[in-house]
Amino acid sequence: IILFFAPWFVYNFYLSGNPLTSVADAYAENVKFRDYIKMPFSFSDVLEVSGYYILFFAFGIYKLFINRKFKKMDILMLAVLAISLFSYNTIPIKTARYLFNLTLPLVYFSAVWINKMKMWRWITLLIIIVNFSLASFDFTKLESRGIYEEVVSKTDGCMIKSNVWPLINYLGRASEPFPGKEEIAADINNGTRIIL
Repeated sequence: IILFFAPWFVYNFYLSGNPLTSVADAYAENVKFRDYIKMPFSFSDVLEVSGYYILFFAFGIYKLFINRKFKKMDILMLAVLAISLFSYNTIPIKTARYLFNLTLPLVYFSAVWINKMKMWRWITLLIIIVNFSLASFDFTKLESRGIYEEVVSKTDGCMIKSNVWPLINYLGRASEPFPGKEEIAADINNGTRIIL
């Protein structure tokens, strides 16, 4: 674990003089300064992250508790599952992307179930085919970049906040995420251009 995190600590220390700078930044951005936002736990986000794996996951958990033979890895994956759900539940802004860490226990317990089945190779092949099929339907073509270039050119070099901030950053202009409704008036008064 230390070898895994060492480059991260060294990078933070080199950049800022503190090895935990990015941890503090993430906490400040997502928890400390977002206390005005209160979102309830969303089971639809959990379903969005887990997809149809939720069935395999449920069978894997069921199999684990029926056998009652817990290996170290089983306990570790249960801990990752609990920490992921706890972390998601405690942050003010609850979106599906904050459940990314849930994928590891989902895949692990799904594999526990699939490996117990006689035709596991065929089931694994079917899962791969279904995943590629579903992914191919989800590709969306972005609008012409000319639309964004035209709007950005009208901002007179001012700071930009937008709901398409990654695309604007890609064009070479610094942009931040769209502010909450409590911050809009102050941002406009400070000269920030808001693009929707």
